[in-house]
Amino acid sequence: MLRKIVASLVSAFLIAGAVVLPGCKSKGPDFSNAIQVAKWASYDCYFHDVAKGKFRDNLALLFGHEIWYEYDAKVQYGIDSKKVKVGKPHQVGSDMVVTVQIPKATILGRPAIDPDSINFVAKKDGLLVMWADLGAQEKQQVLNDAQDKLEEKCSNNTDLLARADKRAQELLKNYVEGIGDELGEKYVVEFEIVE
Repeated sequence: MLRKIVASLVSAFLIAGAVVLPGCKSKGPDFSNAIQVAKWASYDCYFHDVAKGKFRDNLALLFGHEIWYEYDAKVQYGIDSKKVKVGKPHQVGSDMVVTVQIPKATILGRPAIDPDSINFVAKKDGLLVMWADLGAQEKQQVLNDAQDKLEEKCSNNTDLLARADKRAQELLKNYVEGIGDELGEKYVVEFEIVE
């Protein structure tokens, strides 16, 4: 419910900026805020993960083969807003159709691991070694490994990717239809998926 209210408010705000003021001549609808709408369609997911790692270099020598760690992370899902293009309205039968080109949803950037959330346990000669015992290079290696594993896991999460696709399409559809409403037009929005 809250998402729908926020989406409606965002659409109304952007429509207000796109509608031509009374007395000014219009060249047609202005969909120039579509890229901003696509950016707002992204959302953050928070994860708590437990991972087992095999490390190279110093960690492999220090710990042997495997270590266990847990951490909190944030992953942003959405579409590449730079690839969004909104076409001009065109007549198809009795409908005024606006075609919106959008890419499939992906993970935007690398997962953000909270270094303060890492709980790290490894054994060396039967003794426990904790996160605080590691040097900067070893800590960076653990963070990189965690990012790689979480990025792979999240890239394959079809449910969250489908939600991101749906969210982007809903916001862009509301945006285009809202501009049409302000201009006294009824637009039918069609989506075309691009690479």
